[in-house]
Amino acid sequence: MIKYCTIFSIVILYLGQLSYGSEMEYFQQDVKYEIEVTLNDKDHSLSGFEKIEYTNNSYDTLDFIWFHLWPNAYKNDSTAFAKQQLRMNNMRFANSEKIDRGYIDSLNFVVNGIKADVIQHPEWIDVCKIMLPNKLLPNQSVLIETPFFIKLPLVFSRLGHSGQHYEITQWYPKPAVYDHKGWHEMPYLNMGEFYSEFGIFDVKITLPVDYRIMATGDLVDAENEIRWLDSLAVVGDSLHALSKKKLKRKLKLMAKNSDIHDNLPLIPELFDLAIIDEASQCDIASCLPILQRAKRIAIVGDPKQLRHVSFLARSKQSILAAKQGLDESVAE
Repeated sequence: MIKYCTIFSIVILYLGQLSYGSEMEYFQQDVKYEIEVTLNDKDHSLSGFEKIEYTNNSYDTLDFIWFHLWPNAYKNDSTAFAKQQLRMNNMRFANSEKIDRGYIDSLNFVVNGIKADVIQHPEWIDVCKIMLPNKLLPNQSVLIETPFFIKLPLVFSRLGHSGQHYEITQWYPKPAVYDHKGWHEMPYLNMGEFYSEFGIFDVKITLPVDYRIMATGDLVDAENEIRWLDSLAVVGDSLHALSKKKLKRKLKLMAKNSDIHDNLPLIPELFDLAIIDEASQCDIASCLPILQRAKRIAIVGDPKQLRHVSFLARSKQSILAAKQGLDESVAE
């Protein structure tokens, strides 16, 4: 009898959970962004202002919203990102100078025109809690506004700069995901992708005149950019029109870095951007004809794979390799 009652209770409880789950419809919070941001390529920084219309589509009343401030992952040695790098035996960030690190500050969160209290996460400086002045009921929205300033680090992960080449990812203040399991606040880590709310973005980016931007989205007032892209298409079309034999010869010619001085005039800033792929296994000396003709240089892939030519003493190379967190074999 006891056994029968126990089984019966479990079955009733399980069916009750199924019934409850079937009544819970899927929801997703609605986030609309308006962001204006300006790049300063002298001090490697971003200055911006953000407006977020956050709509609570959940069945719960919210008293606060967790925010990710992930540029702070590069602020000091105590962040989750910094500790992760040590666990992975990557010493580049740990050995970096303070000037080469990054952060986000100058935040002033205002919710529906009322200054909001901000509570720092007890463990992670790149996560904070925005306390709402009034409860956010289901199907209601709030307007969240804040200025921000970002000091861009060197490229230790996905956000940063290498000289005046900029990789801007995971940069703006953004709400953590709230779903049927609750809040998903988390620090920035150098792994995988990121669980974030989908949103609608209206972004205005101001750059110094000589820059090109590569991003998703729809360009506004893009006549000059489209003309530039069309000029690239002309080059592509001319290659496409060649026979296989001529195309192979042409590509082989273009691939020979050392022949560039014979095929292209020595005009400074002839290229907007020269991209060096480490898979080519070329050395920097062989790239000099390209470097002399390019406004900007970007190295893609693993820079540790690039062979180099150096006239420095072996001891000096070892010191530089250690400072940059590189394996000493790279200096050989």
